[in-house]
Amino acid sequence: MTVDTKQILVIGPGDSIFVKDFISQYEKRGVTVDLLSTNRAGGLKSVRTQINIDPAPNSLFGKTGKHIKIINTIRKSIKSLPDNYDAVVIHSINIFLAPSINILKKKTGKIVAVVWGSDYYRSTPAQNIFKRKIYRSVDSIVFTNPKTLQDFSRKNPRIPPENLKIARFGLPVLDEIDRLKANIDKRADLPYGFFGLPSHKIIVLAGYSGSLAHRQDLAIDAIARLKPETRDLIHLVFPIGYGAPGIKKTIEDKLAQADIGSYTILTDFYDFSDAAKLRCVTDILINIQSSDQFSGSMQETLYAGGQVIAGAWLPYQEIIDIGAKIKSIDKPEDISAAMAELAETHAYRAEEPGTAVKQYIKNVSSWDRNIGQWDKIIFANRS
Repeated sequence: MTVDTKQILVIGPGDSIFVKDFISQYEKRGVTVDLLSTNRAGGLKSVRTQINIDPAPNSLFGKTGKHIKIINTIRKSIKSLPDNYDAVVIHSINIFLAPSINILKKKTGKIVAVVWGSDYYRSTPAQNIFKRKIYRSVDSIVFTNPKTLQDFSRKNPRIPPENLKIARFGLPVLDEIDRLKANIDKRADLPYGFFGLPSHKIIVLAGYSGSLAHRQDLAIDAIARLKPETRDLIHLVFPIGYGAPGIKKTIEDKLAQADIGSYTILTDFYDFSDAAKLRCVTDILINIQSSDQFSGSMQETLYAGGQVIAGAWLPYQEIIDIGAKIKSIDKPEDISAAMAELAETHAYRAEEPGTAVKQYIKNVSSWDRNIGQWDKIIFANRS
């Protein structure tokens, strides 16, 4: 499908690596992209026009007045944009878009809503009222795995099943991992120094963003419960390059309370090359957030040879069945036992991931394999 000369509007958090990469992939293929960022984001070189919807200042009318200001700002911003987009792609369903959805429909012949894990699993009943207005107004709703789609369909029977689609994001970090590891013969050659990490310790990442939804507090509690000799083997790492402000101090306070001194907090936002370095030095990733569709950071960690401790409630069974090094736990309290087993047996980075696992990740998460499906959803004529 030819997509050059097309133009699309992307609506979503402009500081998200997923939004940035999605825009970059289409800009490289000749598509003109405008961005309506639902948060304050730095300027993206890949877009023609960028409008940031900054958080509204406090209002004399409290939270309600603040929300009205956001809604009015979004409405004015949408009206200022062109009327001839081939498609509008909404990444992460922002409830404040709902009052402007009919204005948005006048800008394009097709609207695509991309549901992120947090959209669906962490949404409150009140938020769902506004999100359903958006879902019922768009032409396609995209999920990254069948399980979430099926659950969504069951809970939203009024939305036509033919409007529900599956498409995955590509992971450019996978290619960077391949390039990096092609020049590495042994563990000592891994780029620990780039992040200031100790190469003689087990590098354990607690989550992969600056959001407390990753339950960094529970990971800290789990490490604190380990025997001293086991704790001494571990160096905790907290990547918080994007996410909630103030989280660094929250984590530092929690670490001090737990008397954990071997840790690093990474506050930089890494490009794909540097993100690959981080995946290659990660021995264990702790992923116990309450919900997830199919974490890119988790896939990258497995692809680079690391292991994952993950909640059994997350939809990872398919990749576990083909041999992925994921240790499932039934509840967060089980992190300590899982970590002790991996650390005390030194069963980390013992071998490269199996060919089947690497090929599976490549198949489901490379842009070469996935961009065609996005093209069909975004640009194909409506039936």
